[in-house]
Amino acid sequence: RVKNNLQIISSLFNLQMRSTDNSETKSALIDGLNRVKSVALIHQLLHQNDDVINVDFKDFATKLIDHITSFTTDKPIEKSIEVPAGLQFNMKTTIPLGLIITELLTNAFKYAFDKVETCIISIDLSQIEDNKYLLEIKDNGAGLPEEFDFNKSKSLGLRLVRTLSQQLSGDIDYKFDHGAKFSLTFSIKTSHE
Repeated sequence: RVKNNLQIISSLFNLQMRSTDNSETKSALIDGLNRVKSVALIHQLLHQNDDVINVDFKDFATKLIDHITSFTTDKPIEKSIEVPAGLQFNMKTTIPLGLIITELLTNAFKYAFDKVETCIISIDLSQIEDNKYLLEIKDNGAGLPEEFDFNKSKSLGLRLVRTLSQQLSGDIDYKFDHGAKFSLTFSIKTSHE
């Protein structure tokens, strides 16, 4: 049912794109369509597992990143994914994390890599306490402008990232470190929360 609903929404975005010549409107609709496609992919990846309650996060992140990079750039890409072997999260944790990764990487491919020959992205996930984790998403792009305040940005994508971080009882920070580096500290969600 979810897959069918997401296909209907995708079709509506496509119809709307065909009916406008305004480039800003088209760009916004493409962004919306890519978010819907990412949600559809997340559901597809989650339900391909034998265990639909818990998901191997390294496998999930690898497939998600391969999907994102397949439609965002023609440049060579170096990917690094560091996740503890066998680490699993439930859907309440995996879906927001997947959407955060999608949003940040899509933005990087859209804006950050104009002046680099090879795009480098890395995803590092580590456990810092019993129920707390640190997710770092890094690229070798231009980074955000110096005067840019990530926490006050009115960009839909970055507001979405902040909202999803809050859903995970998390905090997300940005700094420039030879490219953009986003660090999300979050707690896992149990099924009854």
